Formats: sequence, C-alpha cells, structure tokens
Amino acid sequence: MYRSARLGMGLAFGCSASYALQQRYLAAKEEEAKGIKLTYFGGDFKGKAEPIRSYAAAVGLPVEYETVSFDEWPQKKPSTPFGSLPYATLPDGSLLAQSYAILMYIGESTQTAGTTAKDKALIHCINGALEDSAGGWVFSELADEEKRAKAKSKVEGILTKIDAMCGPDRAIGSTVTPADALIWYAVARYTFIFEGLVVPPKVATIAQNFEAIPAVQAWHKSPEYPKHFLPTFVPFVKNNAYLQKRIADTSK
Repeated sequence: MYRSARLGMGLAFGCSASYALQQRYLAAKEEEAKGIKLTYFGGDFKGKAEPIRSYAAAVGLPVEYETVSFDEWPQKKPSTPFGSLPYATLPDGSLLAQSYAILMYIGESTQTAGTTAKDKALIHCINGALEDSAGGWVFSELADEEKRAKAKSKVEGILTKIDAMCGPDRAIGSTVTPADALIWYAVARYTFIFEGLVVPPKVATIAQNFEAIPAVQAWHKSPEYPKHFLPTFVPFVKNNAYLQKRIADTSK
C-alpha cells in the first residue's frame, strides 16, 4: 500500500510539473507572438536587416521598425548590445543582437525554424556556409577584374555545395524556414554584385519560391521596401566604379 501510495504521489507530481512546464511554454509562445521591434539604419538600402524583414513577412510575425540615421549612429552605438546594427527589442524589453540570431528567434517564435535537431543543424550549416562565402574579399577589391573573378568563383562554389544539401522546393523539408530567407537574400545580393553569376538549379528555385510567398511579395512591392543592396552615399560605394556600374545596370 505504502509503495503504491508513493507511486501515485510521484505520478501526480510528475503530471503537475509537466502541466506547469506546458503552461510556461504556452505563455512564452504567446508573448513571443507579439512580435519585435527591429532597429537598423535608415535609408534606401537593404543591408543585413533585409532577410529579417522579409522572413518576418513570410511567417507573419509583427515587426515595428526603428531607424537610425548615419548622423545619429555615433551617439546610438554605445547603447547597442555589440556596437552594431541590426538589433531587436523583444516583448520582454530585452535586446537581441546579430542578424542571424534575430532570424532564428523569429523562426522559433513562429515554430518555423525546423522540426528536428537535423533541420536546425542544417539551417545553422547553410548560414555558416553563406557567411564563409562573404569572407576572403572586400568591396574595394571588386574593381580589380582578377580578384572579382576569384570572389565570384568562390561564391558559385559555395552555392553549389548548398544546392546539394537542399530539397527541390524549400531549403529544408516542405515549409519555409530561416534557410529559405538566407538563400533568397544571398542569391539576390550576389546576383547584384557579380555580373553573370551562375546560380545552381535548386538554390535558384528556393530563392524564387521564397520571393513568391504572397506576404513577401506584398512587402517587396510596398513603398517602404529598400531599393538598393548597399548605401549608395557611402565612400566605398560612391568611389567604386564597378559598383556604380552594377547599380546603374540593375536599376534599368
């Protein structure tokens, strides 16, 4: 009898603890669904905030936008988590920095960041590979034809490797994840930077499918959607003849 009573109490406690955890989880999800405030530079350029903005549109997470001018930035910088933009203000008032972390927060908040450990690992893998594609060259080198060709070849190689691990329509599984937003933005950005970029077939389809999501289309057609990938008024863009030509060519 005593043993049975202890077992019953243990089961009751376990059920009570499980219920409490479930309630905490549901309360957290309800809080997260309220959305975020995203702080980034003002101006007609996409920058690191654009995958976040487009992905939030795709999954329906409310976002309030706060812009910081380049003149305001020196005064604003010390108050940011890492002295950089973008950062997000979460519903509880805490600040979250780093664009990929914000992207994954949106995915987790909307339960679109993969359903298995493997899914989540693949999202991290794709982000890491795309981060690698941005390394080893700088915008100032784009004016040099030989260096530009090497950078383009590196980007094409990494996109080809990503292509091999993706599904036919979505990056991972059959639903949109942060990886789709990352791939879309990488294709759009690198197609702008490198004339004649060769994009592998699955990567191209994933990028097209992401942009075809109705809410993403609506955001991209809105007057607030930035036109340029880079701030056209900063010296490294203004003084770069190659980038000026790409801006002119892609604006036609």
